[in-house]
Amino acid sequence: MKRIAIGDVHLSSYKDDPIQEDGLPLRLSNIIGALTMICTFARMNDIKYIDILGDLNNDKDVIYTDAQDAMSDIMMEFSDLNFMLMSGNHDLSSIGVHQKSSISVFSGYNNVTCVTSYCDSYSDSIDISIVPFSNTMIEEIVESEPSPILLSHFGLSEAQLQSGI
Repeated sequence: MKRIAIGDVHLSSYKDDPIQEDGLPLRLSNIIGALTMICTFARMNDIKYIDILGDLNNDKDVIYTDAQDAMSDIMMEFSDLNFMLMSGNHDLSSIGVHQKSSISVFSGYNNVTCVTSYCDSYSDSIDISIVPFSNTMIEEIVESEPSPILLSHFGLSEAQLQSGI
C-alpha cells in the first residue's frame, strides 16, 4: 500500500502577509498550494492515503477560519483520497485530562480519520501504530505491541540517534 506522509503543516492566518489572488495571505496560500500539489500527485499515482503527522494547525488552541476553510476545500476536492490527521503539540489546546485537539473539526468528513489518542488499528490491510503527541506518548510506545510501522509526532529534541546524538 502506497501512502504519503507529511508533518508540520502549521496552518495559520499569517495576517502580516500580503493577500494573494486566491484571497489568502501569502504563506497560507503557499501551504494550500503545496497541499494541492501533493494531493494531485497522489491522485495521478494511485496513492489513496495521505497522513498528516501532527501540527496541522500552528497556534495551539486557535483555529483560523480562512485556514480551516481552505483545508476543508482540499478535503472536499480530493474526496477520493483518505486523510489521516494525527494530533501534534501545536494542535492541542491544553494538557492533561482536559486536552482537546483542533484536528477534531475535520472529523465529520467521510474521507478523514482524526487520531487524537494511541491507535493500533488504523488500517485493516497493514499493521500501523499511530501515537499522537501527548505527555504519555513515550510510555504508550514502550507499552504497545511492536508494529512494523510507527507514525508519531516527535520533536528532534526528544529523539536520539543510534550514535547517541
